[in-house]
Amino acid sequence: MIGRTYLDPGDRLAGRYDPPRCCVILARWADGGGPRNVLVRYEDDGSRAVIPFPRRLRRWDPARHGYQPPLWEED
Repeated sequence: MIGRTYLDPGDRLAGRYDPPRCCVILARWADGGGPRNVLVRYEDDGSRAVIPFPRRLRRWDPARHGYQPPLWEED
């Protein structure tokens, strides 16, 4: 799961992203059967956020959504 790319469509409170933003999972944590929170980095601007994984992120399919390489280099 860590290092995989997902699409974030946004949420009802903060607003929807059109088109959905690509993000990479940096870390995850959870205790028991509740929702897993994940730390993500958005590829368009490099910002980071903690969001609930199963409620918000969708799988990213490069063939369907097109491949967009990140705008920055990893250190």
